[in-house]
This record gives sequence, C-alpha cells and structure tokens, in this order.
Amino acid sequence: NRNVLWDFERETKFTFPWARRYFVQRVEAGTKYILLKRTGQVVAKQTTTETQIFHMYPEDDVSLSTYRSEAPTDRGQPDAISSPILSTSLSATPRTWPTERSVDFSLAGSGVSGKRVIGNPNKWRSFMEEGVMDGAASDAFRFQGQLLSLPVYTNDGLAVIKDVGSGDIVYRGPGRNEILLPPSVKANSRIVDQILQWADTNGWHDLPRRLIDAGKTDYSGYAAYEKQMKPIAGEGGLFSYQGKKLRLIGENRMNPRKLVEEDTKEVLWDFETATTFKHSWARQHVTYKLSGDTIELREKGSGVLLIQLQLAANRNIPKQSQAAVRMDIHKAIICLKEWVQQRGWYELQRRLFDEGETDYSKYAAIEPHMVPVEGQKDVFSWNRRLLKLVGQRRNPFRLQDNSTGELLWTLDRNTKFRYPWARDHFTFRPKPMQICNKRTGEVIAECEEKEGEQNLLLLQNIKMESIPMHQHRSMSDILEYGHQYVQAVREYQAENQNSQISLKVGDVLVISQVGHHGWNFGKIAIDAKDARHFHGDPLLGSGEEGWFPATFVVVLTELVFWKGRTLRNLSLQEGDAVITDALSGDVLFRGASGLPKVHWRV
Repeated sequence: NRNVLWDFERETKFTFPWARRYFVQRVEAGTKYILLKRTGQVVAKQTTTETQIFHMYPEDDVSLSTYRSEAPTDRGQPDAISSPILSTSLSATPRTWPTERSVDFSLAGSGVSGKRVIGNPNKWRSFMEEGVMDGAASDAFRFQGQLLSLPVYTNDGLAVIKDVGSGDIVYRGPGRNEILLPPSVKANSRIVDQILQWADTNGWHDLPRRLIDAGKTDYSGYAAYEKQMKPIAGEGGLFSYQGKKLRLIGENRMNPRKLVEEDTKEVLWDFETATTFKHSWARQHVTYKLSGDTIELREKGSGVLLIQLQLAANRNIPKQSQAAVRMDIHKAIICLKEWVQQRGWYELQRRLFDEGETDYSKYAAIEPHMVPVEGQKDVFSWNRRLLKLVGQRRNPFRLQDNSTGELLWTLDRNTKFRYPWARDHFTFRPKPMQICNKRTGEVIAECEEKEGEQNLLLLQNIKMESIPMHQHRSMSDILEYGHQYVQAVREYQAENQNSQISLKVGDVLVISQVGHHGWNFGKIAIDAKDARHFHGDPLLGSGEEGWFPATFVVVLTELVFWKGRTLRNLSLQEGDAVITDALSGDVLFRGASGLPKVHWRV
C-alpha cells in the first residue's frame, strides 16, 4: 500500500532549514558551488585557494555594450551567466542611479608565483586566429576538426569554450584579456617595480581595469542632475537644467566622466573625485592606452613608456568569422527540414528568420540627443545634422543622414541572427505559407492553409514547446505516491473557516476525498510560492486541509506551461482536443487533433 514507515527528511530536524530549502551544492573539477535550488544560479563557490560569494540582486548598471567580460567582485554585483551578446532595453538613461557602484572586479592570479594558472594565451590565440565560424550555427566555430562553442563569460569573469558534441570544457580562462608573457619592460623605476610585484601575485590579464581603474564610484551627485537634464537640439553634449546649460563630458549619459556648467565652468560632478580607487598609487602615477592588441602603460605626466603588454587576441569571435564559409543550399535545406520538424510552422517568420540578438550601443549613443524636427515626421536634429528614423524610436529599423543618406545604424548590420543560414538562402511568404529559394524564387516547402489552419499550427507549437506543469515547477516526485493532485487556477476565500480552506492561484493540493455537489476535501501540499508542506508522502504533510470547490482547481496532469502561460490540455472523444488558458478561460484551440500538411518540393 506504499505507506511510508520512516523517512529521513521527515525525521530530521535540520540545523539550517533555510539552506535546505533554498540551496543545493555541486562539486565540479575540485570546486564547490552553491546554487539556488529553483534557478540553478551560482551564489557562492570555493576552491582550494579562495572563496567568492556573489550578491543576489540584479546589476544596477545597464550597459548596451556588445561584449562584456567583467568578473564579479566580492563587493559588487556579479554578471549573470551570459551569451556573447547582451540583450537589454533601449533606455540609455537609468531612472535610478546607484549611490555606489563597484568597478573592482578581481580575478585569481596567473602570475609567475600566483596561486593558480588560469587559461592559456597561446591556446586562446590559436582559437581566434585559426578558428572558422560554422555556417550552420551562429554560436559555434570549427577548430582543428572540432566544433566548439563561442566563448561565454561566466560569473567568475572567465571565458568558457566547450566541445559542442561532448559538452567537455576545452578552455577556461581570461579570454580576450589573455596576455602573452613575458611583458616588455621599457623603463626602470619604483613604479615599475610596484607594477611587476602586483602582477606577479595577481596576474597580467585585464590589468588596466583590475589595477588602474579598480574602485568604487558614488553616482548620487550626478544622478541628482541627470534626471532633469534635457538635450539641447543641435548641441552635442549640451543639456538644459533649470535654466542653465550643462556640458557632459564622457561617452554618453550612462558613462559620464565630468559634468560642467557651461557659462561658469563650475565642475558639478567629476568621476575622478567621486571614485575611491583601490590602488591609488597606480591611479596617480600610471595611464594606459589600448591600440589593437597592444596595451601601453605610461607614466602619468611625463608620458614615459613603462611597460608594454601584448594581448593574445583582443576578440571573442574567431578572426575568420568575417569571411566564414557560407553554407551551400543543399546543406541549408537539410537544416531547414530539421528545424521545421522540431519546431513547426507557428510564427515561422519571427522564430526562424528574425530571431537574434541586437547590439544597440551605437544607436543608444545617438538616441538620447535626438530632438524631433517640427513638421517633419520621423526627422530629428542631432549634432547639427538632420537624421531620418525608419521604425519607432524605441524599436528602430534604420537611422540615416536625411541629406546624404549615410547609414548611421541599421538593424540587420547590428543583429547576430540565430539562424543566419535561413536568411542567407530562404525567404518566407505568409499567404500561402511558403519557404522559397532566396536566389531563384523556387518554392522549397509549402504548408497547406485551410480554414482554422492557424489554430492547427498553434496546437503543433504547444505540443512541441510546452512543459508539463509538474516538471516546470519541479514537483514530479509527488506523482510517485499515486495520489490525485489539483492546482488552483482561481482564488477562493473560505466562507466557513472551520471546514473550508482558502486557495491562492498556484496552490497544489492532494485530494483525500471526492465529495458531492462539486466539493472536494484535500490538503495543500505545495503552496503558490512553491513552499512544500510535507516530508515524504504529501498526504501525511502539515499543510492546511479542508473542503474547496472543484471548479476552482484543475487536475495537475492536465496543465502545461507554454510561453509564460498556464494552459489546460483536454483530449475529447473521437480525437478532438481543447486547449484553454487555465487562468483566463480563453480557448486557444478546439477541434480535431492533428498536424498541418507540409509539401516539400525538393
């Protein structure tokens, strides 16, 4: 009868129940990781030489840069595990500036006597020099017969490259910040000795940021002005503020260096004075300049060259990617068939041809300073030029000079499309639904469109991409006990507190008695916040129990999670199916269950 006679979880009074509830530990290659149980996010790690604890709140510095390789500091916000291109909103001006932002991102040493060696400069250089982007994938490249993933920078700021087939890590190190050793020392001085001593312990990689720029910046003074600053038309870098003209010195509003009142020349805010630098001796005496793959460290004031560093390869995509071998049409058709078989025809234009990640950094540098020209639709003044915007200001397609036609920014050129082979070889016609050869116009594949066909495409997509609710909420283990479970899809307030229970949307209950007139008796096993009220058998748990109306719940195994929505999937007689939004009641599909007919012409 599967009665649980004894259960470790139930009989153990854990010393730290909050740890048991929220975290799990994983050991990999000698390193211990603590992860959030629900999301898998790394919140702490420990090696034989160091411990890093990452703060669990989002980054407050929104950046539109294409690539980022910052590692976290123990005093600031970590980067989430990211793909090479960072997707963000178009807001070039954060509404809430941090009062203090950390720019110190320490990384374990790789110097001669450092605690451990990270990466391999020669290996990184070989990847970037000899690797060739794979025509069939936007996130992989080929190197000496292997198909490898493009580098992804992890929470500890290291670039990771994996073998696509096996998943094995083939490289883990500073990536584009790798330095070819030894450095070239050009002068003898006390400051050079200090730099050499620091690098011997901490490593040469990413030295300008970790040594010269490391510190904490207080942006509160700048934020007080920035919120009310309005760009002055045709005057790049000039803003109006309470009847005054302010000049902003820096890359843009997000990366200010100095704010000065234009008439009096009074400095209102300065990055240097607002920053407490970690290594003040380096900041006072050393400047740096990056030119190509060379970093020059010079003495501040005299300009004397102190040390010259050679980057292994200052890039994140192999050099030959710009001339990557294009996939031929035959291989592209094979990829197309595989894609359609796995994902279907639903919203095919958006999901196959348009899906990608766009770098808006160049557009974002211009957009805050664009002032609409009265009487001319989609024309703006900027830096004494008139610009024509195609698209919406927050959803741009193209930005060009209205007089010369010069393209300042386009969506296509700044988007890394997920399936480039599709855009290279095919076009899509919505009515009738056809995929055609881009060069010849020949129809490659056609999906029959009949009455209700769009609903059938939707049904196909839901079947392919939905996840059973018990899997989505990580509660598959409760099904092993053979009980009947339901999930609340409407909120219910108990009218009789002695015999009924209140429900919140998302509560999962185990049924112990099916009553009459549409009422059931059960116990809350897992609440709407995913907190468990049992150890072992859910029916023996400590959750609140009582009567509740059956119309407010749905059988758990009938629910699926699809594109952020909770759906109910019912199979009727004679092969008919009904799919509804379990929360709103909207019917997404009703009819004969089947697949759309697809005809391949090749």
